Amino acid sequence: MKYKLTIGCDPELAVADQHGSMVSADTKFHGEGTFGCDGASTTAELRPGYSDDPREVVANIQELMEREKEAYPHQGLYAGHYKFGLPIGGHIHIGHNRQSVDLVRIGSSLLVENLELLVGGFEALVHNRDEMEQRRRRGYGMPRSWRWQDHGLEYRAPGSWLLSPAVAACTLTLAKLATVAWMDEIDLNTLKHKSESKRTLLLNLAKRLKNIPKDCLDGLQWTELILRMPKPDWNIDIVPNWTEVAEGEA
Repeated sequence: MKYKLTIGCDPELAVADQHGSMVSADTKFHGEGTFGCDGASTTAELRPGYSDDPREVVANIQELMEREKEAYPHQGLYAGHYKFGLPIGGHIHIGHNRQSVDLVRIGSSLLVENLELLVGGFEALVHNRDEMEQRRRRGYGMPRSWRWQDHGLEYRAPGSWLLSPAVAACTLTLAKLATVAWMDEIDLNTLKHKSESKRTLLLNLAKRLKNIPKDCLDGLQWTELILRMPKPDWNIDIVPNWTEVAEGEA
């Protein structure tokens, strides 16, 4: 079927001063704006807009990061699931052009399962497991957590995946591929061989999906590369990862 979909997000970050001590985000950011606060005033929230191309969303995030570094050169920002005693999230927004509300609601379970398999699987392999458990103990980030919005579906399970442009590209690409499969009425579990690990499925994903948009190819390459590397360190200031990226990287 012909379809149109968009990927958006509003990931959160913990804010620190130049000494690494927590700073309440509302002392620097206002509620409105592309870099602001929402709900929990202690954490910052990015609003990079939405696009049908995950690479464009990542580019928007990088522009916001560079702008904030200029405004607050000594500020630290932390991604993940639990920082300074605070749970932080990385909600992903899926917009689509299916007209029937009933049809969308009936199919939502398949979409969420696809997101869990790809985005949730990547998160389980790459993110800090201790932080994931701490966030869940606070009642956030439960598997299959989602809600309907005016634009479509908000997938609320992920933590903040803003560690680097590459990790962000992987996450948003996998979210788009999960949605493309749903639009094509494909249950991604059917592509998973019996007893196959999450890692193996993700490494072989490019070979098994027939419909892969061109704007997802880079993200799939990054996914394979990151999964073959040691798990990254999430207890770092992420600003250098976004503002000192070598030319040509994601």
